[in-house]
Amino acid sequence: MRATLLQTVLRLGVFMALVGCTTQETAVFTDDDAAEDGDRSEDGDASGDGDNAGDEDVTEGDGTLDGDVTEDDDVITDGDQPQPECETDSDCPADKYCVTTPGAQWRDPPDVWQPYCEAHGCETEAEPACDGLRPNCGEGNVAVVRDGCWVCVNLETCEATRDTHCDDGTEPLCDMPTPVCQPHEILAYQQSCYACVNPETCQPWGQAGCVRDRDCPSDQYCDPCAASSCPDCDDCVAGCVAHGCPTEPEAACDEARPDCGPGAVAVVQDACWVCVDRETCEPVDRDRRCDDGTQPMCLMDVPECLPYEILAYQKHCYECVNPETCRPWGEPDCHSDEGCTPYAWCNPCGTSSCPACDDCVAACTPHGCATEPEATCRMSRPGCQFGEVSVVRDGCWLCVNAETCEPADPGHDSRCDDGTTPLCDRIPPVCRDYEILAYQDHCYQCVNPGTCAPWGEPGCLSDTSCRPDEWCNECGTASCPDCLDCVAACVAHGCPTEPEPLCNMIRPDCGGGATSVVRDGCWVCVGLDACAPFEHDPRCDDGTEPTCETLLPVVCDDFEILAYQDNCYVCVNPATCKPWGQPGCYDDADCPAEAACNSCGTSSCPACDNCLSACTPHGCRTEPIATCEIERLDCGPGGTSVIQGGCWSCVYLDTCQPMGSGRDMHCDDGTQPLCMMPTPQCTEDEILAVQQYCYACVNPLTCRPWGEPGCYSDQQCEWWEVCAPCGTSSCPACEDCVPACRPLED
Repeated sequence: MRATLLQTVLRLGVFMALVGCTTQETAVFTDDDAAEDGDRSEDGDASGDGDNAGDEDVTEGDGTLDGDVTEDDDVITDGDQPQPECETDSDCPADKYCVTTPGAQWRDPPDVWQPYCEAHGCETEAEPACDGLRPNCGEGNVAVVRDGCWVCVNLETCEATRDTHCDDGTEPLCDMPTPVCQPHEILAYQQSCYACVNPETCQPWGQAGCVRDRDCPSDQYCDPCAASSCPDCDDCVAGCVAHGCPTEPEAACDEARPDCGPGAVAVVQDACWVCVDRETCEPVDRDRRCDDGTQPMCLMDVPECLPYEILAYQKHCYECVNPETCRPWGEPDCHSDEGCTPYAWCNPCGTSSCPACDDCVAACTPHGCATEPEATCRMSRPGCQFGEVSVVRDGCWLCVNAETCEPADPGHDSRCDDGTTPLCDRIPPVCRDYEILAYQDHCYQCVNPGTCAPWGEPGCLSDTSCRPDEWCNECGTASCPDCLDCVAACVAHGCPTEPEPLCNMIRPDCGGGATSVVRDGCWVCVGLDACAPFEHDPRCDDGTEPTCETLLPVVCDDFEILAYQDNCYVCVNPATCKPWGQPGCYDDADCPAEAACNSCGTSSCPACDNCLSACTPHGCRTEPIATCEIERLDCGPGGTSVIQGGCWSCVYLDTCQPMGSGRDMHCDDGTQPLCMMPTPQCTEDEILAVQQYCYACVNPLTCRPWGEPGCYSDQQCEWWEVCAPCGTSSCPACEDCVPACRPLED
């Protein structure tokens, strides 16, 4: 029967060709051309209720045999089967959407569903004016064009269903269900997937929406405190905020959007960027982003800067600087993260030595992680490991992953860390409730969180150990949580101060009832009660009182300060505490522990560009007074000596890391090698240690030469250790017993 039916169809096709049916168009049966039951179309296609009703296609089981059959074709294929009209809404015009689910209306060929575009009936504009593909709004919704851009609306009510202002224009293609966002979040289509974001920053809560102004549209600027890291948090997260100044939408000039500095913003005028005041929207007379707040007082003409430089007011004079680093081209912007704001890190390749150079010069580069503007705890900014940056969270420094911005070590409170990582062969101790675990001197330490030192030890010896907004209160804490005695600690004084001094001088000790703060870039002594400056600035006094007779009162120039020295008055350079033209030091031994002798720390006159040595702060952590009986070490170029463990130790000026920090130092006793012997070559089973001012190759478990015991009783071990009688052996391959301190759990 099937063969007979097929032969009949073939013969009919041959007969039609012979009688002149030469048309090349193939009749396609659609819903619009459908004939009434029992009627015959003009082309001879029959439609009826019989078993053979239909067009030239013959169905056989589930297969459709196409009417376009050649003489050589014994098998009928479905290559000519009609293609679907659409696959997604993006294939349809704005007034239609793609129906992809089979319903009451069937498409050609019979009994085979083909998706098609159907009118949705919601008001829409014909074409979008914004960039981006038509979004897939999900079941029961459709995207229409309103105000020039795509908006998701409900198919029945035609009302907008979702806030789309954080979408990036991509359409969700990821294999995941649409998430249910929290009340304080909105659903956004970003990077071809879904994201629940902060509506202020269009980023997940806690992540910055921008790093600098150039990350925002021309009618907005990057506000460092536009949002917070959570709905109820009072910290700061950067985000784009409208500035309200007139601007053109895009710049046509070949120039990146500049950072115009505090109180100003860049807008587009005449197709290029112009810095304007954010309050008045008037152009600023000069690009001030690199000014340090001082006014020029030097005796020199205003320089003509090159096109790739900007003129800055720095250190009471003029300077042509790189606008990215605010330093002259080729000079590094920073040496470590401590030289940057909490919003940035010291990128060793942040800029170059000239605009067309491809070398590397260090510069502060924004990291994009949420941070508070400044730390309120007593600790220096730590040097985090590779791939991490330090930010301020809950008032203190914390190392976070540079990509995820999540804490690198969530279980560790880092506020009292000194920036080193533990290298000692000990397990981390379990601290008491009133202590915190700190990483100090390459090991672990349980400390008083108020002093960052063990309970009972002072947190400072003078104001130089504290931040500018603190002073060293001799009764700032106690020797235990419930004790009533006094232990020195850094305490906030409450007097107005600038965060960092810009002058080259050490913080002065102003005596009882007073402290020093930073005003106009330099230290000034003020009373603790009224915060008012003293009539006489004592920072360069030598401790004597003037007994000399002078004919006229001594009046110093603006670039000098009056000092009491050698029982008389003298006008001195505030950087050297000596008259202008005299060096302030000859080597580090002439400076306090907080400073190093900088060969170009000052000049011979305020307007001179020559070099004169002066003590300048090195920024490395140090104890104020050495208790060992050796003089300050000369550590050579690129280094200086600081006090660690009561004695002098050489560190690098740029990193503050110990010189030779590639060596395992957990067995050092804090002394420096002063013996006349070459550095020995230790075996693989030994480590090189500096002990008793000389070198020693020691067992890393005992910190003594192999065969010597590491202890005789538990009193010689830490509190979490015990003197194990068989803690080690007399040689690496020996099986005998030698006492050594071992953790309790061992």
